Amino acid sequence: MSAVMLSILVILFAALLLRMRENRQPSYVNAPVDEPTSDLKYGGFWRRLGAILIDALVFIPVILAYNGIAHISCGWTLCGQIGMAIIGTAYTVGCHAKFGRTLGKLATGLRVVRPDGSAIGWKHAWLRSSGDIGFSVLAMVALAMALQAIPDEQFSGVGWQARWGNIEAHKQTQLAWVDGVQMVWFWSEVVVMLFNRKRRALHDYIAGTVVIVRR
Repeated sequence: MSAVMLSILVILFAALLLRMRENRQPSYVNAPVDEPTSDLKYGGFWRRLGAILIDALVFIPVILAYNGIAHISCGWTLCGQIGMAIIGTAYTVGCHAKFGRTLGKLATGLRVVRPDGSAIGWKHAWLRSSGDIGFSVLAMVALAMALQAIPDEQFSGVGWQARWGNIEAHKQTQLAWVDGVQMVWFWSEVVVMLFNRKRRALHDYIAGTVVIVRR
């Protein structure tokens, strides 16, 4: 319980610092002559959540394909997870760099831009996904270690639910802290976004971006 409370306090403190920093920033910073920053309408929580859910639907065929090969062997399971991570990163980074939006953001009328309203590039797109990429790498390492440790009888000859239950059980002894840190990161993203008027999440601060409403 103490660890949970400490995590919550860290998240709230980070949100407060970012809010104070934003309030101290002059209103004219990064505001171009032809498009004042005050004219930008920032994407809120529910609209952004809708975009995430739509993007998740886009990946249903990929997930189904993965489920079709994951039972073959531990190697196929790991390769499938790595493949999904690569496809997900390519989709997110590529769409943001080229168009400023994924299909989910397109459907919900959102676009990722710089604070002055100008388009982002590859650097911003990579930085924006850097946290997710880092956690994906850690998750792949944890999965590889769990698959190496799991006995054959707990992987082959059992249903998919039992198989993943066995894998998760072994993951708890390998890099057990990864899931906890990822959960703290997720809630930090949510809390920070709700505590600033531009609705910037942590990855927006890292990349120097904002999410606006623009068809």
